[in-house]
Amino acid sequence: MNNVKTLPKKIWRVSFIIAAMLSLAAILLSPASAQAKKIIKTNLVQVGKTIENDVFLTGENPLIEGTVNGDVFVFGSNLTIKGDVNGSVIAIAEKINLEGNISGNLYALTSGGYTQKTNAQIERSLYLFGLSLLLEKDAKIGRDLNALTLSAGLRGEIGRDTNATVGLFELLRLLNENLRQTITGIPAPEQFVQLQRIPRDLGDAPRRALMRISAFQAKVPLQAWLLSSLTAFASFLIVGLLSLWMFPAWQKTWVHQLDEKPLASAGYGALVLINGYLMPILLVALLGGAVLGLLYISLPSLAWMLFWGILGLSVAIFSLFLVAVAFLSKTIVAYWVGEFILSKLVPKALQYKVLSLLLGLLIYVPLASIRYVGFFVGLVVTMLGLGTLWLTRNQAQIARDAEVESA
Repeated sequence: MNNVKTLPKKIWRVSFIIAAMLSLAAILLSPASAQAKKIIKTNLVQVGKTIENDVFLTGENPLIEGTVNGDVFVFGSNLTIKGDVNGSVIAIAEKINLEGNISGNLYALTSGGYTQKTNAQIERSLYLFGLSLLLEKDAKIGRDLNALTLSAGLRGEIGRDTNATVGLFELLRLLNENLRQTITGIPAPEQFVQLQRIPRDLGDAPRRALMRISAFQAKVPLQAWLLSSLTAFASFLIVGLLSLWMFPAWQKTWVHQLDEKPLASAGYGALVLINGYLMPILLVALLGGAVLGLLYISLPSLAWMLFWGILGLSVAIFSLFLVAVAFLSKTIVAYWVGEFILSKLVPKALQYKVLSLLLGLLIYVPLASIRYVGFFVGLVVTMLGLGTLWLTRNQAQIARDAEVESA
């Protein structure tokens, strides 16, 4: 009983330690210029002017024509960089035009398009989320191109890898396949539009990344289907065995909850599933606004402490949520179904809990592997499992509160 009481305190203590360590790392790893000097706020870096500091650009048409020896943060409408940035650029803008050089990375979020002009260069990598992407002839990206966009024209040079998702169909497919795999826990057959990188040997010259779009549907052979199903089965089994070993009392509570309130479990599970995906989006928006605000009032160290601390903690929590969605919810319901069947057919076998888990998984995995039926089955199972976790957690909290009040 004491372990149940102290568990929340332990979780918060560990979370605080993690956040403190991430904050300390942020202080130590954040740019020295950001800690030593206040960020300069402007909307224009003129030709011939050199700024030995980080810069925050705002306004309708932020423009860099000179040189910035530091990082650049942009929040505006139409960003144009004609000069040199000896650092990285983080930009949120309607349109972004690069005509100069960036020695670091460019992180760009744009509701319009990104254009990199002829001879413009990013020495490291480009990370882009926007409506369109255009690399003109002889535009250069020294390392990697990472992009999510509706259209792309790539005529420039890319030093290493190209990871681009282009087109509405491809974006929808990506979301659909990721959601399906998370809900069912089993990989789906591939059907997609993909950018393929074709390197051309140009001797000592940089490799030019010629891009082509190919649409195809790969038929998954029986062997590959069996392999993916066995992999999923093994993953579910490992999580289920760990659950039986580490939380035997909770396993009984989960089964009892499903026996008593299956519809309530499914309803709460749907709410948890929806909010679990919406909350990170809201948190990222709030965190981004807070960081930009702190940078604007020249508190860079506090901004990066807040960013890395909250981001690290949020990633850890969201990862646990994904584990619950993809694996734990399935093992809970599989155990419940297996126990129900054994209780009707072979009651004596109930003393072997592993048999209930194995039987439930042997039923779930083949059903979840069916293309369209599998998603529906996985969704129902996920809602039941998540709702059960949520309701049992709330009931345990109510019981603890009542015990504290009576003490």
